[in-house]
Amino acid sequence: GLVCERLGRVKDASPDFTDVRRIYPSLLDRNCHLNNCNYADLATDLLPEDAGEVREIHISFQKEACLNDMLHLDCFRQEDGFLVCGSFPDRGENCFISKIKTF
Repeated sequence: GLVCERLGRVKDASPDFTDVRRIYPSLLDRNCHLNNCNYADLATDLLPEDAGEVREIHISFQKEACLNDMLHLDCFRQEDGFLVCGSFPDRGENCFISKIKTF
């Protein structure tokens, strides 16, 4: 997987949870990119049931997702929450990185 560095560092670690999501027309904005309001939903959907309550989310947008893209999501447990990375492994690009603090 790709290394997530902007909001948190994941080195030589396997994700705790993974998913792949297709980008459907209902998720797009007028520019035919994934609407920004959907990134938090994609990231929090990947959290486990025992994650606790979300108290803070930071999202770093890096590359837009477009119609029919297959967005790979990797979730890593961290001391104060989770790091979720959305990427396009076939293109070698990160789409977004989200730091989620829970309590």
